[in-house]
Amino acid sequence: MVPMKSSVRPNEEAFDPQAFLAKVADGQTLIDYSDRETVFAQGDCADSIFYIHKGKVKVAVLSNQGKEAVVAILGTGQFISPALGKLIGWPRSLR
Repeated sequence: MVPMKSSVRPNEEAFDPQAFLAKVADGQTLIDYSDRETVFAQGDCADSIFYIHKGKVKVAVLSNQGKEAVVAILGTGQFISPALGKLIGWPRSLR
């Protein structure tokens, strides 16, 4: 196994999700999604960022033939946003 290098540069603090969430507390909305519920889809307005407080989220794309390809599985403590999909060309849906 190859050890991962830190992406934090000298004299730079690591990203702290809890500190970030505390700063944006006034704009927070807590939403519970049920199993297999779509959070956002390709083409949705990219005006939100989602923090996964608990559970897992599957990021997938669908081919023109309707076949699903899983791009990522995200979990507790990670962020996702429709803006990310616009930047890199995915996802068509996020569940």
